This record gives sequence, C-alpha cells and structure tokens, in this order.
Amino acid sequence: MSSEHYTKFIRREFDRDPSIAFGARVTEIVDSVIAFAYGTHEDGTPNLIGTGFCLGNLDDNAGLFATCYHVMDEITQIRDMSPEDLKKEGLVNNERRIARLFDDHYEWIEVDPIRFSAKVEVNGTNLVTQNDVCICRIPDIRLPPLKLSPDQYFLGSELGIIGFPFFERLQKLSVQPYVQRAILSCHMRYPFEKDDGELVESERIALDCMAGKGFSGSPVFSLRDGAIVGIVDYLPTESYIEDLKIKGSLSEERDVRVHYAAGISFAVPSKTIQKVLNYAIKVNWQDIHEQKLQIG
Repeated sequence: MSSEHYTKFIRREFDRDPSIAFGARVTEIVDSVIAFAYGTHEDGTPNLIGTGFCLGNLDDNAGLFATCYHVMDEITQIRDMSPEDLKKEGLVNNERRIARLFDDHYEWIEVDPIRFSAKVEVNGTNLVTQNDVCICRIPDIRLPPLKLSPDQYFLGSELGIIGFPFFERLQKLSVQPYVQRAILSCHMRYPFEKDDGELVESERIALDCMAGKGFSGSPVFSLRDGAIVGIVDYLPTESYIEDLKIKGSLSEERDVRVHYAAGISFAVPSKTIQKVLNYAIKVNWQDIHEQKLQIG
C-alpha cells in the first residue's frame, strides 16, 4: 500500500522555545518504537497486542526489543489457538506483524518468528515474570537503539510515553503512536499476585496518567535528556464504586461494585530492564532451546 493511504507523522525539531521541547524528544524516540500484532480481525485490521522499543541490534541483522512479558505471553496464546478458537476471538488467522515508522508514516509489516527468553533467574528469582519485562529478538529489522537511563529520577521529574492504544477504533484505519505527558509520582514496591495466588514484591515507578490497553511495553522517557527511565506495564484499578444498583424485580435488585482506574500507571524502572538486557545480549539466539518460548 502506498504511503498516501497512511496518516503522515510530523516531526518537530529542537528550538530555543522550551514549550516545544517535548515534541522534539518524541521526534528523537519515535523511530525506535514499534507495535506488536498477532492475528487479523474479520474486518481485515491487525489484532494489536502492545508496544515495544529497540535497545540494540545483533550481527545477524536482527534487533533486540524491550516489551512486557505479558505482551509476549498473549501472543503465544494466540499462536497456539485452533482455527475454531481463533474464530471465537473474532480472528481469521494468526499472522504476526509489527508496525514501524517508514519516513513519515507507520506501516504494518509481516515478520519472521519472534524469539524471547521467558526466564532470567537471579538468586532464584525469575526477573522476567516477576517484573513483567522481557527482551525479544525480531529478525530482519534494525532500528536506532534507545538509551536506558542509569540515573535515579526524582519525584516530579517530567516524563513522556509513546505507545499504541487499541481501544475502540483508534487504530482501525491507520496505525499511529499516541503520546502522553506524565510526571514521576512515586518510587515504590508493589505486591503483585501470581497465577498461583502467591504475592511477590516488584519495584515500580508510578506515573500520574492512565495508560490503557496497548500501551503495555511503551517506553517512558525523560524530557530532560531523552533517556528511557521505564517501560509501561500495569494500570491499577485500586478504587471502586459500590452504590450502583441493578434494577429489576425485588429479588434481582442488588448493589454492584464497579472497579475503575486509579488515575496512575505503573512502569518497570530502567535498571531492571538493563538487568534483563545484559542477559539477552549474551544469549545464543540461534539455539531455540535457550529461549523457553518461540513465537512463530
């Protein structure tokens, strides 16, 4: 499909005016950000799963990308679906795609099998599953690698997010990244519940914005220097409303507890991403046994 069918991405250069510094940072980073899709909807649009960003390139013409483990896990589940199960999910196939920036527009391209490691164990703890972050290898794609920040950012630091939300019809006609501003609200440790019910503590930074579905795997960057300070992974629903009522017969009337977003998002800090990246750089990616899971 020719580029005139796509919405053009407008770049912004740095200027002495600090009011446009945010847009200039976005221009620096956006070439390295991709969207993941697996499967095709009945209307022909790709089934967008999440976001990722480049952290390095390998000698075999493949790129290393950071994303959330739950993004890769969801892709794996779709890969393993039968044709009947795909149909139940409203999907007509399980084609694998990424969307990347070509000059002035984002475009979906098919990719070969994506590999990632599901286990990076340090002192008996799997950093991948506990921190919901992994590094994946995508063949035949080399993008500008982004720099992970080694610094400790302070409360109130100005940050930005670039990702691909997919609620409603946002990405139906032309795939586009969405940008949000945020501040660093808190350094924290958060108790996550594993599938087996066990609670595990994991370090996070909290952002004063709501980053919804599709933003998982998005880079969080510093307005100060453009370095990546984290990766978006979780939108907590810590608050709820209890006074909604279902109307009907007397026996059917009841209170309903409705959860809603707490107004913040969590991100995995850059130092945790760096630990997983250090392992990924050493992996023999040609040996599929070193990656516990293979997407393809």
